Amino acid sequence: MNTTFIIEICTDIIRFLKHPSELSKTEKSIQNKWKIFLCIFFFDVVIMVVLVVFLELLDTVFDLHLDDNYKGKEMMKTLPFWTLFPLVCFIIPFIEELIFRLHLKFHRNYLLRFLIFLSSLVGRGEQVRNFFHSFYISQYPIIFYLSTFVFAFVHVSNYELTDAILFLFPFIVLPQFIGGLFIGYIRVRYGLIMGFLLHSLNNTLFFIVMWFTERM
Repeated sequence: MNTTFIIEICTDIIRFLKHPSELSKTEKSIQNKWKIFLCIFFFDVVIMVVLVVFLELLDTVFDLHLDDNYKGKEMMKTLPFWTLFPLVCFIIPFIEELIFRLHLKFHRNYLLRFLIFLSSLVGRGEQVRNFFHSFYISQYPIIFYLSTFVFAFVHVSNYELTDAILFLFPFIVLPQFIGGLFIGYIRVRYGLIMGFLLHSLNNTLFFIVMWFTERM
């Protein structure tokens, strides 16, 4: 994996994030897809480490007690490894991908497809489809970033909601927002399954670190 290849990936990510488009799926060989996937996973991990250090600093400065207020710690104390592992690393990421990123392709937006179907019953299906598709394309950057924001926002529920956590929640869920951008990029460029795999790997790494840290 040479420097030119890495620069090309970074350039493509930046280009996409500047103006997300659902018409951005890229045809690559399986080998290249996996090389790109692993490269993005590496970027993601590095950025997450930096953000975790930032959150630790934030925790110290504002006395947030993030560890004490993290609900997952109690689950790790009460549920066995082989119950939590598939839940955190596979089931929850899969459900979240269906909720937050399946719709990032118009033909996979089943709510809109249902509305189009209802419209077709009264002979207006084509007009309604064209309207929704035109709106979807023109407003896609808003749809993409709103979906990523909501994905990050719901993760504040991982904590007991003290006043300090609510006030600083944009910083607390920043890792999920950045991670959501990477997953969203992968989902649009290379498909839902690749996005799920990145999400699953992120959760698996986090879970293993948390699990063994709690037992040290």
